[in-house]
Amino acid sequence: MIPLFGYMGFGNMQSRLNSDGSVNIRGTEAGYFTDLKTGQIIDSWDNPWTNETVKVFPFINRKMRGHLTTKMPKFIMGNAALDEPTLMNQADARKDLATVPFLLPWQKLGDQYLLTWEYSHEYTNPVTKDKWPKAHTTNRINPSEHFSFYTPVREMNDRSILSSPFHAGFMRTSPWWPWMKMGQNKINGCLFGRMHSYQITGTIDDIPAPVLKKVEKDHPDILEIQTGWGQTNPKGTWEAYAEEIAPEILPN
Repeated sequence: MIPLFGYMGFGNMQSRLNSDGSVNIRGTEAGYFTDLKTGQIIDSWDNPWTNETVKVFPFINRKMRGHLTTKMPKFIMGNAALDEPTLMNQADARKDLATVPFLLPWQKLGDQYLLTWEYSHEYTNPVTKDKWPKAHTTNRINPSEHFSFYTPVREMNDRSILSSPFHAGFMRTSPWWPWMKMGQNKINGCLFGRMHSYQITGTIDDIPAPVLKKVEKDHPDILEIQTGWGQTNPKGTWEAYAEEIAPEILPN
């Protein structure tokens, strides 16, 4: 295992409980890569395999919208016409029923509620080889993320508290990020990441100082309360890269 870079960010979420018992969610999120020694956000990175200095691609998402019902959520990623949607928490889901119910494996231990949930995608890579040969690694990509939440029973059960504090652990595996430009390499490997997550105050004081400074300068709108609800498909790094980064090879 080779340490490559750090990662830090935040999410800004709001939810609405509807009269039919369903829940709307909306929000924004930002993720930045950091230097392992200084902890500061980096704009470029020296690839140890290619010896190329590449431009880092931070993740900024303004399109988080969802509608939660009694059915387990499915995520439409990649090519909707070809790729099967990802079922949330597939390992624990009650797939023996006609409709998979939205039941999560909550446990109570002492004064804490514990929850694990995850998703494991596999879908068509939108960063295609014909347009981004250096950023493209494989025709299909399979990122997965795994969460463990710990939230205090008293605060969770108190309906006067609109948003309970929590601490969480997070792990992720995925192919090489497209901005690493590993497409021309034959390195047999993948990315593995782990980090802490938390909500302590529920305010901007929870955001790591380097991230808050960067967002206030470059994307202050994602710190604000959002407007509108609705439903959008999730947007991952590969989708954002294909939308925002010009092709390496332009069509004739």
